[in-house]
Amino acid sequence: TSFIAASSSAGQSLQGLGDIGNYFPFDQGTTWVYQGTEQSGGQTTHYTNTIQITGIDVTSNGRTTTVFRETNSDDPGVTSEDYLVKDNQAITNYGTNDITDFLTPQVIPYREYIFPLGINSSFEAINKSGLSWPDEYGDLDRIPETMSLTATVTVVGFEDITVPAGTYTNAAKIVANVTISVILSADGATVTETITSTEWYAPGVGLVKSVGVVQTT
Repeated sequence: TSFIAASSSAGQSLQGLGDIGNYFPFDQGTTWVYQGTEQSGGQTTHYTNTIQITGIDVTSNGRTTTVFRETNSDDPGVTSEDYLVKDNQAITNYGTNDITDFLTPQVIPYREYIFPLGINSSFEAINKSGLSWPDEYGDLDRIPETMSLTATVTVVGFEDITVPAGTYTNAAKIVANVTISVILSADGATVTETITSTEWYAPGVGLVKSVGVVQTT
């Protein structure tokens, strides 16, 4: 009775465990195709990205993960894989096969989302300092820079969302705020990048829309 009463409100019931509404499908063979648009420096680029669950992979510490393959994430034209685990408490990231991604190996494993998805629920996904930032992206003094990274994830509500594929009801609106601070080895100056990512997940469908804003100072 308490479970039914709790399930009558928006979001996932605190009386249950796991992804009750199946906002994050993990079924093998599931495929999503997205239309992407990037705006930067006064230029607009359109691209397509496909995500497919293609199997399982075992990490070096023996953890079995689900493989999510992307054909063109953020439009580099390169296929990559992410290795995720979904259980009753969370979805946890265990890495990627993208050899250009120098950041993820320094912070895994980390939780991308936690259950249940309650309105205004928030958690700190990452809080790391003393990380390494390659010099080729820094001050070019042949010394790697030092960086810190924080990420907070918040479920801000549930709403209807319309995209080219159709209208989805009771989609979870989730906002991730990421701050990257890089200390340049040459003069100690700090470069800060903030990323705000807003995503909508429809029950039984998964991610249907994502908007990201990146600012650098």
